[in-house]
Parts: sequence; structure tokens; C-alpha cells
Amino acid sequence: MTAKGRDFVIRGDTGVWLVDVPYPRTFMAWLRQQVEFPGRIRDLAGDVVADPATASLRSAKALRRYLEAKGVKDNVLATLAEAEMVWQVTYGGADERRKKRGEQVHYHGADAH
Repeated sequence: MTAKGRDFVIRGDTGVWLVDVPYPRTFMAWLRQQVEFPGRIRDLAGDVVADPATASLRSAKALRRYLEAKGVKDNVLATLAEAEMVWQVTYGGADERRKKRGEQVHYHGADAH
């Protein structure tokens, strides 16, 4: 797949890597990037991208409230919890390390508003 003429995803024998993808500043930005990766999170990301009502959401907390109001099944909420965990491990932990070092924080973790 290409994004504006650039390679977007490299698929190898043992994994898939994003190349030249904008740094996700919010949970929702990150989630929308997951439509190219295998697994349940990809399915959730595809549903989020396809639903115009989620365009203004920026946090996992806001998405959870939206999904609960729609009455989604428990497996969807479990997938969201898994996505939140991946986001926190990947970006939330980096945020805390930057704060401890006194560096500027460019994103605000899964609960950014």
C-alpha cells in the first residue's frame, strides 16, 4: 500500500512494519493507523475509520464512552482495552519517561483530550 506515493507498509516473513508514518499524537490517531496490521485491533480500527461519528474523538476514554452508548458487545470493549494497553506500552510509557527527564512532551497518552 502507498500513501501519497510513498511506501506505507513493509510485509516481511516474520512481521509487518510501518514506514514513513506520521507520529501518532493521540490514541485515536494511533488507532486509525492500525488498519494495516493483522489482528483484532485492526478490525476495531477499521470500524472506527468507517464511522464518521468517531472523527472528533481523540482518546480511548471517549471512544469507550461512545461504544458503550452504542451498546457494542463485550468483545469489542475487550479489544479496545487491548488497544489501550498497546498504546500505553508504546507511547504512554515514553511520555512518563520524558516527563521524568524534564523533556517536553509532544503527546498526552491514551486519555488526551
